[in-house]
Amino acid sequence: MDAAQTLLLVLAIQLSLAASGWLIAGTVLGLPRGPALHWAAFCVLGTAATLPGLLGTPPLSAPVVAAGNLTLMGAYVALTRGVVQFLRLPDRVAWDAAALAAVLATSAWDLLAGWPPGQRAAVVGVVLAGYSAVCAWRLAAPIHRGYGVLAATFICGPLALTTVLFGWRALRLMGGAVPAAQVPMSAATALNVVVLLVLATITLLVNLSLSYLVVVRLVRRLQHLSSHDSLTGLLNRRAFLAQLDGELARLRRGGPGCALLLLDLDHFKQVNDRHGHAMGDAVLMRAADALRESARGTDVVARTGGEEFCVLAPMTDAEGARMLAQRLRAALRAHTALAGQGVQVSASVGVALAPSGSREAADGLLARADAALYRAKAGGRDRAELDAAAGFA
Repeated sequence: MDAAQTLLLVLAIQLSLAASGWLIAGTVLGLPRGPALHWAAFCVLGTAATLPGLLGTPPLSAPVVAAGNLTLMGAYVALTRGVVQFLRLPDRVAWDAAALAAVLATSAWDLLAGWPPGQRAAVVGVVLAGYSAVCAWRLAAPIHRGYGVLAATFICGPLALTTVLFGWRALRLMGGAVPAAQVPMSAATALNVVVLLVLATITLLVNLSLSYLVVVRLVRRLQHLSSHDSLTGLLNRRAFLAQLDGELARLRRGGPGCALLLLDLDHFKQVNDRHGHAMGDAVLMRAADALRESARGTDVVARTGGEEFCVLAPMTDAEGARMLAQRLRAALRAHTALAGQGVQVSASVGVALAPSGSREAADGLLARADAALYRAKAGGRDRAELDAAAGFA
C-alpha cells in the first residue's frame, strides 16, 4: 500500500468513526436529529468517496469515477445543510442543487462523450472549490454572531482551505501538467499525497469544530436553565438576587437610586382550584409576558415564587415607581384575561426605594418591599403600596 492509499485509508477510518459518533449523538444523546444525521451523512458519503481509490487500481472506469465525484459533492452538501439547520438559518436549496447538478452533468457528459481525466477532475474541482467558498462566506457571519470568532474560524476556515485545495488542484490539472495515469487521487504522486494529507486534516478540523458548536450550545442551555424559570423563561430567584446585589453595589458608589417591586397575583389559588393547574400555568406564562413587555429595557424581571414576581427598576424615583407599578398592574389584568374561561387575575404590588449612596443589603430592601406588598393585600388587593409613604392605588 503506497502513501496515497494509506492516507485514503486513514481518511476512511476517521470518517467512519465520526459517522458513528454523530449517529449516536442524534439517536441516543439527544442532539437535534436533523443536523446530527446530516453530519453523519457527510462522514458516510466521504467514506464512500474513498472506496474507489482503496478498492480499485488506476485507471478507474468512468462510472466508478462518476460515483466517487457525486458522493464527494454530496458529502459537502450534507455538511453545510447540517450547519444551516443547526444555526436555524434560511434553507437555500438552489445552490446545493446547482452544485450537485453541475457534478452530475460533468459525469453524464464524461460517460456519453468521454473527457480527458484531467479536464474532468478539474471541472469537478472547480465546482467543489466554488461551493466551499460560497458556504464559507454564507456561514461566517452567523457563526461569528452566535458563537464567536473562534468557532467561525474553525468552521469556515476548513471550508476556505477546501476552496484553495481543490482550486489549486484544478489549476494544476487544467494546465496539463499531470499525466492521465496520475489524475486519480489514489495514484501515488506528490500532488495527491499533499491533497489527501490536507483533506484528512480538514475533515478532522470540521468534525472537531462541529463538536465544539454542540458543546457550546449545550453549556449555554445549561447556564440558561440554571438562571431562568423553566415555565416562564424569566430570571429565577437566585439570578435575580445576583442582579439586585449588583445594583445595590452601584448605589454604594453613588449611582442614581432604584426601585424594587414585588408583585403577587391576587387569589391565584382559586384559579388552580377552579380551572386546574394547566390553566394556572397558562396564567403565569401570560403574566410573565405582560411583565416582560411592559417593563422598561433597563428593568430586570424575575419569577421568585409560585405566583410572585419581582421587578428591579434602576434609576427610578417614587413617581417613576408609581407609574411603573400602575402600568404593570394594567398589563397583568389585560394579559391574564382568558376569553370564555372566566379568568382574569389582578396583582398587588409592594414597592421599596433605595436612594443613591444607600448601604442597605438586599435582604433589607426585599423585607421593606414585602411589607409594602402585605399592606397592599390587606388594603383590598389590586393596588400598589410604597414602603415609606401612604399607599398609592
